[in-house]
Amino acid sequence: YEVTLSTHGLMQIGWVTNSFTPVPQSGVGVGDDSAGHSWSIDLFRKLKWRKGVGTPFGHRKWAAGDVVGCAVDIDRRIMKFSLNGEWLADERDATVGEDTGTMVAFSTFEIDQGISPAASFRASNGCSFNFGGYPLRYKPEGYQSLGIADTWLEKIDDYYSLEQFNTYMLASKDATSNPSMGPCYPFGPDSGLAFNLSAMHVSSNISGVNISAATAGLSSSPVGPISPAGPRSPAGPRMPDISLTGASKAGPSSSPSPAQSSPRRLSPRQTCTPPISASPIRGSPARRLMPQASSPLFQRMMPDLSLLNVTLHPEWVWEGGLEADEELVSLVNKLCKKQKRNLHQVNLSVDASLWHQFPRLKNVLLLNLMHRFGILKKFNKILQTVFPLINFEMGNREGSVASILLRVRGLMFHSVTEDIIKSVIKATNGRGEPIKITLNRMRAARHKQKLSEDGDGVSSLFGQTHELLCNRSPRMFKTSQRFWSVVFTGEGAEDVGGPFREHLTEMCNELMSDALPLFIPTPNNRSNIGNYRDCWLPRPSYTTPLHISMYTFIGMLMGGAIRSSEPLGLYLPPIVWKGLVRQPLDRSDLENIDKICVQCLEHFRAIEDNGVTEDMFNRTFATETFTTQLSDGDTVELIPNGRNSPVTFENRNEYIQLVEQVRLKECERQIEAMRQGLVSVVPYYLLMLMTWKELEIKVCGKSDFTVKELKEWTTYENISKDDRRVQYLWQALEECSASERRKFLRFVSGRERLPVKLRIMALCTKGNPDQYLPKAATCFFALELPDYSSREVMKEKLLYAITHCLDIDTDFRAREFDENEAPQLGIDEHRQEEEEMEVDEDTVQSDSDLDDFL
Repeated sequence: YEVTLSTHGLMQIGWVTNSFTPVPQSGVGVGDDSAGHSWSIDLFRKLKWRKGVGTPFGHRKWAAGDVVGCAVDIDRRIMKFSLNGEWLADERDATVGEDTGTMVAFSTFEIDQGISPAASFRASNGCSFNFGGYPLRYKPEGYQSLGIADTWLEKIDDYYSLEQFNTYMLASKDATSNPSMGPCYPFGPDSGLAFNLSAMHVSSNISGVNISAATAGLSSSPVGPISPAGPRSPAGPRMPDISLTGASKAGPSSSPSPAQSSPRRLSPRQTCTPPISASPIRGSPARRLMPQASSPLFQRMMPDLSLLNVTLHPEWVWEGGLEADEELVSLVNKLCKKQKRNLHQVNLSVDASLWHQFPRLKNVLLLNLMHRFGILKKFNKILQTVFPLINFEMGNREGSVASILLRVRGLMFHSVTEDIIKSVIKATNGRGEPIKITLNRMRAARHKQKLSEDGDGVSSLFGQTHELLCNRSPRMFKTSQRFWSVVFTGEGAEDVGGPFREHLTEMCNELMSDALPLFIPTPNNRSNIGNYRDCWLPRPSYTTPLHISMYTFIGMLMGGAIRSSEPLGLYLPPIVWKGLVRQPLDRSDLENIDKICVQCLEHFRAIEDNGVTEDMFNRTFATETFTTQLSDGDTVELIPNGRNSPVTFENRNEYIQLVEQVRLKECERQIEAMRQGLVSVVPYYLLMLMTWKELEIKVCGKSDFTVKELKEWTTYENISKDDRRVQYLWQALEECSASERRKFLRFVSGRERLPVKLRIMALCTKGNPDQYLPKAATCFFALELPDYSSREVMKEKLLYAITHCLDIDTDFRAREFDENEAPQLGIDEHRQEEEEMEVDEDTVQSDSDLDDFL
């Protein structure tokens, strides 16, 4: 089984026999009993415990976010423990062999009547256990999870989505008593998937069976697997009893003591039956929605409707489908932002200027929109409740609840998504690692001048960083703080944030250029045609282990950007972002990267309509074969022996279809590597919650911003916002191009994208202020402005500063260095001292915490 640590403090994790008895008054926890009925490790103190004796164990202290693996081999009587997939060292297991490097913590022990997982905690510490309900993150070869192989979440999905039995609708009485069923969304003629939002039902129609699960009555229990209500209850093998003991105070061996009650034995045979009722479905799911005047929804809307100059109709129809609902959600998101109100306060009857942006809503009555808005709010409320129970690992399994939700994630309001993301990110953030990296910018600059000498870009700043950090744990990105501290060789900069952001910006600039071969301009970029002309695409032919490792590292950077709100300057087309969140692709995604290719295929498809006969076609395209050229120029076969298979008038449609499929998947391996890096830092289910546009904003921030938007992020210190130098600054920025505004942002913050909490201050000068340049402190987003005599002088000095003053070197005098000096990995001593102080504070607990245990 695996344990994911929520904190870094004092815990003892391991195993106990059924003869183990905790003694909280004496501080006897797991591994402390003199009879030897328990075994544990405690990496807070780097010890293992047996019969109350602690011996050295492990190479480092554990930290929040670490995954501890607890393995036992009953036949050979050995116990082993791992940290983030690496076996912890104590003594070699001679029976396994030297070549495996497997380490054993305990051996030659006796077990009476079975063995159970167990843990003791000091107050305020905690962790989460995975006995197999989800796939183990670091499952050793040859070992099986302690729990059932088929998770209870999968069994719920099987029951509600795939089991074929009589048609039922599981719903609350209020929902089923209303005979009017709202419109459903079909997702293709064969999928049989639908969402009935009007009745707030999750629906699935598999092989003619229509099952709607209303979530209003669902409840969950921490006791174990849930056995759903209904005619058939899924059964699974019984999992061993689980002993969980909490503790609060160290005992004689300075160990955390167990709970004051006997261990709680949990059995998966205990069940929780959701309080829901069943009744047959009546009527067609595509009927008109006719709200009753007495319905709670109608009554709640009446106070708002009385303020509108509209006619109330006895019935209304929502014919827009999924696309119209997504537009309504987008409209509400914009209105909430513009009006600075939440979902319950926003007014749909104003801001008519926005309506032209949503063509599917133009001809819909405002009353109908308000009704639909109320339904979508209820749907979002249900999703917030159900979301933790969904197993998104089953997103590719047709008919599962996860696959249905992924198709309609565009119906989640931005504020709802944000609440879930922020709460999960906050709960899973750790302290990171006290890493300091020393990088050679001179070496990276020479690399740009001689690209042919370093084809893989290992001398670039990104290459140097990857070389130092590619084999380290993703834990360094699981923090809201800086991932590492940066020292630029030969530059006098103290990293309090500015050099770190400068480092991220320069790495992104390398990735989005010829300095690194990992990304190439899209065909639209090269041809200057179509959409997304500024975007770059992963190089399809880069599939070596080094390249895949680099793409994975880029994914980790993306995850770190989400956690730390440090935007990355990446310009990637929708096909990449959709691949990361597993949204389906279509022809428009190919057009967004290669419009000429799509135009050619469309002309090919309609060639018969243009009067081209079979003979004319075969003569004109006599040399065309079943091959196509990828974005990087490589030619691939569409079918086996495609180079020798001619395209004919009869098989041209097959050729068109294969070209679209291959081109849409040309970067699949690279995107999947990036995705694996991303989900190693950010929980998988959060990624599935976001649309591709939301993920892009989370990772990259906003690249094109207005001066008005920048003002909203600005504060003023010892200067008024009406001061003339401030007004000169805004006027100068209004006259700047988008690229110049990005340079300004980088000058003051080290990043090129919003958000940036800009601070403007006055710069005191001696003599003529027009002789001075503005001064920036990138670590603190601070800009000091001299009292220039005119707007023209302000703009001249500002443009000079943002164009030529790029080095961060005024903190101290830098040492002399060798231009060929290699990058170095070290420890940030200042940050390490801060963490050690926090650890010391955590170890000193007062006696008043005795009863505060988990």
